[in-house]
Amino acid sequence: MYKAIIFDFDDTLTDRGELYRRYSHYIIDKYFHLPEGADKEEIVRLMCEWDKRGYSDRIEVNNRIIQRWNLPVTAEQLQDELFYEGAKFTVLEENAIETLEYLKSKYKLGMITNGSPVFQGNKIKASGLEKYFDDIIISGNVGVHKPAIEIFLLSCAHLGVLPQEAAYVGDQMQNDVLGAENAGMTAVLYAKHLNAAYKNTIYNLAELKRLF
Repeated sequence: MYKAIIFDFDDTLTDRGELYRRYSHYIIDKYFHLPEGADKEEIVRLMCEWDKRGYSDRIEVNNRIIQRWNLPVTAEQLQDELFYEGAKFTVLEENAIETLEYLKSKYKLGMITNGSPVFQGNKIKASGLEKYFDDIIISGNVGVHKPAIEIFLLSCAHLGVLPQEAAYVGDQMQNDVLGAENAGMTAVLYAKHLNAAYKNTIYNLAELKRLF
């Protein structure tokens, strides 16, 4: 039935929250001048809260950080730090490699990720996962973003499969599950951050081996 499995990237194959936590430590060590006794972990917690796992406005968050701790940098400089240095802190989800190796032996593999070509591209490179994929689409490169059906159909076209021959795995109900369903694909919810009840739900990537 299935000929291709297509994945989201952030918080599906990699841990976006852990990346930003490590990036926050990096930024604090480089730019902050904390008084003795300052609670570094509380600052990291606050920065991660503002980041909202990448769903906040980047410049707005950076300006908030700069103003709150009076940092000697611009919002654009912090953005570059994240895009180039922060990308190096990419962390794989548990069982990501073994699951991809298993699926690669049976299906074509694709990836669709929303975001900046620079940041997403650097993270994908840092992840070491490129070799598993037959096609990778970054929304910033094609001018259309999930949950628009066009980006899902484009991935299927690149892989040479019909939508009904593809399954899509992601962690967001709106962007991933509903987007894929509206494009005519089977969707699988990786319920990492959600308490959502969905017919195809997994809690660990290794569970994909029993589905496919």
